[in-house]
Amino acid sequence: MSFRQRISHELRAEVGARLRLLREERHISQEEIAFAAEVTQASISNYENGRNEIPLSVLLSVCDFLGVPLSEMLPMANLDRKSTRLNSSHSQQSRMPSSA
Repeated sequence: MSFRQRISHELRAEVGARLRLLREERHISQEEIAFAAEVTQASISNYENGRNEIPLSVLLSVCDFLGVPLSEMLPMANLDRKSTRLNSSHSQQSRMPSSA
């Protein structure tokens, strides 16, 4: 398995696990989520088990139905914001013209 395939698989698994956790915390069935997102119950099961990648449109519908922001479903939400800001400011500085 290539690095890209492994990352894709890990991302699907993480998003799926978060979907299942949030759904179960709210005592919502896969069928209810599927109806709200206009997909099948089997699709929700496949997303939760990391077998299929969840399309963004479906993920947005699920987030809306669960009442959570998209960032709560994504593993990148756990990144340290300080390091993100530092990297951002560094790239902005490298693009600025130097004054002579």
